[in-house]
Amino acid sequence: QRGENILLVIEIMKAKGGETWDTKHVVRVLDYGERILRVQPFRRHVYVALCDNREFQLYVISRNIPRDTAQHWVTYHAIASELLASERGFRLLRSLIAATPEQLGFVQPPSMTVDGQKLSELLGGGAHTAVYGASEILPPGPSVSKFAAKIYERAEVAEKEAKVLAQLARAKVPFVPVLVDSAQTPRPWLLVAPVCAPLKFLTCAQIDDVIRCLQAAHAAGVVCRDIRIEKIMEHDDHAIVIDWNTAVTAGEVVATAGTVVCASDAVLDAMRNGDTYQYRAQDDLVSVVRLVLLQTFRVFD
Repeated sequence: QRGENILLVIEIMKAKGGETWDTKHVVRVLDYGERILRVQPFRRHVYVALCDNREFQLYVISRNIPRDTAQHWVTYHAIASELLASERGFRLLRSLIAATPEQLGFVQPPSMTVDGQKLSELLGGGAHTAVYGASEILPPGPSVSKFAAKIYERAEVAEKEAKVLAQLARAKVPFVPVLVDSAQTPRPWLLVAPVCAPLKFLTCAQIDDVIRCLQAAHAAGVVCRDIRIEKIMEHDDHAIVIDWNTAVTAGEVVATAGTVVCASDAVLDAMRNGDTYQYRAQDDLVSVVRLVLLQTFRVFD
């Protein structure tokens, strides 16, 4: 219904070894719905459905307001298990699809405050984060007229990025987001500046910005390990490298992260084999070269 913030997520798969899906299938779609609610704080509930060519099972995940505890902030309810060939099953699925946005959009906030600051419009987001604009941060923070509130799926991810951004700031690394605050308590958001806009392609000067950023980060012992066009934004005609929550110390052996886009051959081999990998500065630089090549051949169009 209009105004109910309905969103339907369908996971299509075949049931194996019986007439119903097993527990791991159900857990996977419920977890996906919960992650959507984490990064979309104004969405009240989300429907998720397991579906194959014969039937679907429908669940609703609702936000508890107020939260009972940190561990029980959502509730799960099985609503229906219907055959798609039945009139009821077809009408129910059709109604939910009709009420679902064409794209997985974010609910605009009617009002929300972070550290006493009211958030305004949605700036962007991904599978695990949402970014809202805000303005007029008060002392003792820096004098900033506009900033971004980045809401994460998990507090520990926000805490990791805050530590990396603080390390980059101490090393005076250019063309990276700057923390507006330095809260000590883990929480699922960060306040950062400047407010950036997405880029579709990089100018020569912006490519130079990215290289200078990475050279300074590598000198400080930090490897970004996820360089691609979605991770580079624009402010005052300069490129800003964002999303440092997956960064590692140079030479650290960890599980691979990021996407296959622009990754070096060595990283791709580790991904393919499921191996850990010792990230090096040259992996970031190879990603920049591949990013430029993709842009040159207009793959992003």
